[in-house]
Amino acid sequence: MSRDIDQKRKYLTSLYPGYSWHERVANMSPERVVAIYLRFQRDGPPKLEPKLNPNLKPEDPKPQKNQDDDQMHLF
Repeated sequence: MSRDIDQKRKYLTSLYPGYSWHERVANMSPERVVAIYLRFQRDGPPKLEPKLNPNLKPEDPKPQKNQDDDQMHLF
């Protein structure tokens, strides 16, 4: 059983490149490792998407509102 869990841990650590993920998997209980492993087997490997979309264009800056627009003028 221990060897089976070790194989599942190795699979889970290969899913993401980050050291923090590797450390987290190493500290997981065997039940949690099996649960995550089975979920990835059912749903397929995770799809890593880039955080920034290079196709997005920066928005035009909004025009500055004049501070006097909020003030009431008596004269």
